[in-house]
Amino acid sequence: MDPCSTTVINTWSIAPRTVRNGEVDVYEFAEATDTVQVYNNVNTLCGPREYTVLNPDGSAVAYNGWVSVAKKTGSTTQYEITSKPMNELVE
Repeated sequence: MDPCSTTVINTWSIAPRTVRNGEVDVYEFAEATDTVQVYNNVNTLCGPREYTVLNPDGSAVAYNGWVSVAKKTGSTTQYEITSKPMNELVE
């Protein structure tokens, strides 16, 4: 039996962030772990994770490219959320 088919993602969240128009915010976070990974002490044993930025109500963010999530360069367990809202109609 594949233990990854029933693994549980450990409780994990990121507090809401606020970024003003024209500013840049980079938030670093550690990759979420699961019970199989922790028990066996092997990162990504059940495969890589994918992350999505959502609004506080759980709906998808209509970000048009101003926010991204990527693995931090040179790291195996750290990610970065980079936010750079730019609306030229707002001064």
